[in-house]
Amino acid sequence: MKRYMLQQRVEIFKIYHQNLCSVRLAFRSWHPMNGIHGRHAESTVRLLMNKFQTTGSLLDETVLVCQRNTRLSENIVPIRASMREKPRQSIPRRAQQLCSTATV
Repeated sequence: MKRYMLQQRVEIFKIYHQNLCSVRLAFRSWHPMNGIHGRHAESTVRLLMNKFQTTGSLLDETVLVCQRNTRLSENIVPIRASMREKPRQSIPRRAQQLCSTATV
């Protein structure tokens, strides 16, 4: 589904309800206003209305982002000491031994 601005989503929502909640009629009524190449796909209207019915919102859902490991002062000192002792040790092995999995 193509990404639309909130204003465009509200416009699609209004057209959908003005056309008796019919995806096909909403799709056809969009054509005279925006031309044949400027209209939305039927699947777009259908997916947007399903999303509104399930979530009650036309906004994008927030996506959780994985937390990253950080350089805390508690982590830096032991890592430097470990690097002096074993400079050829791999980073994942070193992190596993030092248990440096602190995230923010």
